Amino acid sequence: VVDDIRNLPYGAEFDIVLSVGLLEHFPDSMKAEVVDWHRKFLKPSGYIVMTTPRTQLRSKLYYEIMADVMNHTYRELMTLEQMGLYLHENGLDILKHGYIKVHNGIVAKAK
Repeated sequence: VVDDIRNLPYGAEFDIVLSVGLLEHFPDSMKAEVVDWHRKFLKPSGYIVMTTPRTQLRSKLYYEIMADVMNHTYRELMTLEQMGLYLHENGLDILKHGYIKVHNGIVAKAK
């Protein structure tokens, strides 16, 4: 299924929700809503696995060079701490965190 996350016809039926590079496309004022979009698909014992591009020279150069192809919407390179704070402040417990090449990665559960 390929669709806007807001239109997906699923409920709280998944053990894992994987999100690769979505959070950074939204302004801070919408971060809580973005987290809720993910949480609504989780079973009570489910996990959210989320990645975002991280702040580093390699990522900045890539997005500048590929701007015509990649940057069709808002993009924020963030630190792992920023990403974790967004998730924690919006009702997720961080279980694991780290780097996956040029991305931040977090495994979390709903509080």
